[in-house]
Amino acid sequence: IPNIVRQKLVKNPDIPDQPSMERFKAAVLFADISGFTALTERIATQGPEGVETITHILNEYFAKMIETIQGHGGDVVKFAGDALLAVWREDERPDACLQAASCALALQEQLHEYSPAEKVFLKIRIGLGAGEALLAYIGGLMQRWEFVIGGHPVTQASLAQISAKPGQVVISPEMRQRLGSNALMDGNVLISLPPPARVMHAVQTLPLIAKEHVPALHTYIPGAISSRLSAGQAAWVSELRWLTALFIELPGFAQAEPQTPDQATQ
Repeated sequence: IPNIVRQKLVKNPDIPDQPSMERFKAAVLFADISGFTALTERIATQGPEGVETITHILNEYFAKMIETIQGHGGDVVKFAGDALLAVWREDERPDACLQAASCALALQEQLHEYSPAEKVFLKIRIGLGAGEALLAYIGGLMQRWEFVIGGHPVTQASLAQISAKPGQVVISPEMRQRLGSNALMDGNVLISLPPPARVMHAVQTLPLIAKEHVPALHTYIPGAISSRLSAGQAAWVSELRWLTALFIELPGFAQAEPQTPDQATQ
């Protein structure tokens, strides 16, 4: 559960009964593991043993990414397959853009051609964006809630990541404007942040979770995973399935100005 959601639940541990939303300025980092899809297709032919191998590789790689992001004051808010989205709120960290950029460079330095297994080399492509983000808490059906983050910085980071080559950090024009003379660039590719602009570490304080917060936290966990956890089957979550994927976009969702939280979900 992301820190941003934990903070909300610590303030109000009750299970949500209606949607809500908030806006804040933020720096956004979008990172995609290059080469993982091909690796998955190759290892998946090994059946259950391949699933365990994939799980181990991805878990180890993401663990290092999360540790670096949290060490730079960032909050991992979303996973999408072999990609992740992290944010730095400017209302909490005035130098959010510098922290996000420093984190992106650190990720490339630490994980460039990282080899979690024999003959396996992974790289990451990173995009950075900056601006006003929107966070909406929606759902309620069958006691299941979801947090959706969007807005210009998310779009910027996503588009920047698409144009990045493995091992590169590409930044949006808005992020480049925020970094100003602190950034050494090659076109739209971030090369370095000369000292003292480079932020090597930022303390992140995670809110303490008490027993009364657990029911609300569970509403943000997918049902398939929650049922496994409740049955004590945490070690058997990974599996292979044939399925069809449906991707739906809501154009203008983050740019709209709804009058009430309910209107934001319609």
